Amino acid sequence: MQKLDNIAGCPTLREYAVSKLARYEKQEKNFRSLFEMMFSERDNIMAESTDGYRIKKLTYGQFRQWILEVAPSVRQALGNPERDTVVGIYMNNSMQWLVTFWSVLLCGCRPLLMNTRLDDGILEQLLQDYQVPVVISDGKKFSVKTLLAEEILSRGTPEEISDTFGTEVIFMSSGTGEQVKLCAYTGENFYYQVCASIDIITRCPDIAEHYEGQLKQLVLLPLYHVFGFMAVYLWFGFFSRTFVFLRDLSPATLLNTIKKHKVTHIFAVPLVWESIYREAMRKIKDRGEATFRKFQKALKICNSTGAFGDTLAKRLLREVREGMFGDSVRFMISGGSHINPQIVEFFNGIGYPLVNGYGMTEVGITSVELSCKKKDRNKASIGQPFGHVSYQITPENELLIKSNAMASRILAGREVRQTDYSEWFSSRDIARKDGDSYYLGGRSDDMIVCENGENLNPMLIEPKLKVEGCREVCLFRSEQDGPVLLAFAPDCCSNDHLQKLLEALRQALKNARLADTVRKIVITSTPLMESSEFKLSRSKIAKKYAAGKFFVLTPQNMEDHRQSVHSAMEMKLRQLFAEALGKSMEEIGVTDDFFGDLEGTSLDFFMLKDLIVQYYHTDITAEERAPTTVEACCRYITEQKR
Repeated sequence: MQKLDNIAGCPTLREYAVSKLARYEKQEKNFRSLFEMMFSERDNIMAESTDGYRIKKLTYGQFRQWILEVAPSVRQALGNPERDTVVGIYMNNSMQWLVTFWSVLLCGCRPLLMNTRLDDGILEQLLQDYQVPVVISDGKKFSVKTLLAEEILSRGTPEEISDTFGTEVIFMSSGTGEQVKLCAYTGENFYYQVCASIDIITRCPDIAEHYEGQLKQLVLLPLYHVFGFMAVYLWFGFFSRTFVFLRDLSPATLLNTIKKHKVTHIFAVPLVWESIYREAMRKIKDRGEATFRKFQKALKICNSTGAFGDTLAKRLLREVREGMFGDSVRFMISGGSHINPQIVEFFNGIGYPLVNGYGMTEVGITSVELSCKKKDRNKASIGQPFGHVSYQITPENELLIKSNAMASRILAGREVRQTDYSEWFSSRDIARKDGDSYYLGGRSDDMIVCENGENLNPMLIEPKLKVEGCREVCLFRSEQDGPVLLAFAPDCCSNDHLQKLLEALRQALKNARLADTVRKIVITSTPLMESSEFKLSRSKIAKKYAAGKFFVLTPQNMEDHRQSVHSAMEMKLRQLFAEALGKSMEEIGVTDDFFGDLEGTSLDFFMLKDLIVQYYHTDITAEERAPTTVEACCRYITEQKR
């Protein structure tokens, strides 16, 4: 069997990791020593990217040199800042993001990792509240001094590394709570996060599995997020593994990149796993009831046959795997919010090990399910706390956390909390312990207290309330209406369809024995989550509902809504026609025939078909006579969605 490449002559990754951590323990736990440790294996490949044709590679040594050559120009652009000046970094994932991050630390400043998904107004307020003097951006400009990365990351004579590294790295919370918090981590906090990775490798050898001698982590999670920075970059970068950067975030690019670069590890939020799962299940169901039943049977067999199940999955479910990631993926982690165990079971069943993890912006990553058994992974537990972490559950079932890796300071508005590591941190997450593992049960502030005194936990109930045609559902308490079930139905554009959805939701409530408790059902064409969000915030949804910001579908407004949807669909289809034909949208009329008027070829039409399947999940060639105009495609897709 091929051995793992580039582990400093050690026989296994674990022995390499232990020896490197031992060297780190002898040094000061600051960002200078961390920098030297992160870039100590100069010949290892650190980063891979592609322009669509060729793969570009950079070693750790080349990356280190890049940072040292850029640091002087960054220092000059910042105006030779005072020690520990806060510098905002507003950039999307890229190699330049990492260069900027380390350059700011080298200049003696504290990087503020700005959440690019937050509203502009919130970001501006944070910059003012915390008196951040300057932001380095990859395009967006702010009211404070803004430096464009492409203009200041010029390479020159490398500077000598000094002891004047910044002393903190500051993360922004995701804003799903009442306010955005700033959480400041020291070099020592990062040290304990690195220790967690040793814990993981020791207790779960599966995570060290390689493909053709390589471990390659996909850089999918935002690097400004605690999960993305700690679990993706810090863990893998400390042990000199390879990062694969995406050209863009389209589904096609995602899948192509994983296969082309032979990615082995993927860490993502539940929304990503749910999206991939939903699309895979749609494709399987489209092949007929008999095929779907065979798949379900094969999945059950693969999930119940221990280690042999992965080998069996590669044979029985090869076609499903080829339509997804191929054969290189060795380990995946979900984190950031609750994940449906059914989704975990699906991925583990088809041979892609997926486990659930837990962490918060305030405490870092604190646990991951590390069992090598599928039956344990499929329960979607968050595992046991790492060696430097302790969990405790209160009589009210709230999870409390102690950890030396948690932020040293937490800033919320005018309040600054200096962390006392002897005290328990209140997570406000509901949890239970079963055996040695912990399980999440939602947020304590999401609980709904009904008139009869019954407590409803939306996180546990919502999976039972999802029905065909509703993309998302949310159960929350309205001050005016009591418990409300809000459902997002993007394809509903007829009164018949609306009535079918209402009846299906009523039946789902009845099956969950909540018909008398939740009497208000609202169907909306407004997405429950904004495009910038990756997890649902019930408190935000309740506020938006109270403010009337959801467009509620009713029999009275359905005709106007149908026309609006039809117009938007026509616009999108004109764009897809133009993309398939290599024309501009202005050249596409709604009644122009694809072949006769627009001179499209059969190959062009196949491309159009694929674009429509990706966007509308509808195959226009399923009929004997396929629609060939924008107008006809609109009618066909609308009928299929009813």
